[in-house]
Order: sequence, then structure tokens, then C-alpha cells
Amino acid sequence: NEEAEALGDRRLANLIMVGALLQRLPVLSLEAVGQGLDKHIPAHRRNLLQANLKALQRGAELAASG
Repeated sequence: NEEAEALGDRRLANLIMVGALLQRLPVLSLEAVGQGLDKHIPAHRRNLLQANLKALQRGAELAASG
């Protein structure tokens, strides 16, 4: 939750975890997940896309460094 709060929204914790999982278990690329989010986030939530992508990346960074 601290990492999510540092990104500005504790609800991003789930995507930080997804990014970390994908770093350790690369069944999908971060790019593929980002493209999926881009394709499926509804118009009224589009403002959240960049934060979600940053959370994915942050999770991958944390998993790679730890």
C-alpha cells in the first residue's frame, strides 16, 4: 500500500502486484497488459490509464530489485 500511496492512490496496489508477478512469472509482457488496459478501460475511466501503467511498471521494478 505504501508504494500505491506514493503513486497517488492506494487502489493501485493491485496493479503493482500484477506488475511484480509478471516480472517474476512472465506469462504476459507488461506491454500486452498495458494494451489490454488501454483497449478495455471504459471512456469514463480513461483518466486512470496512465496511473495504472505506472503502477504496473513500479511493481515490475520492485520485483526486479528485490
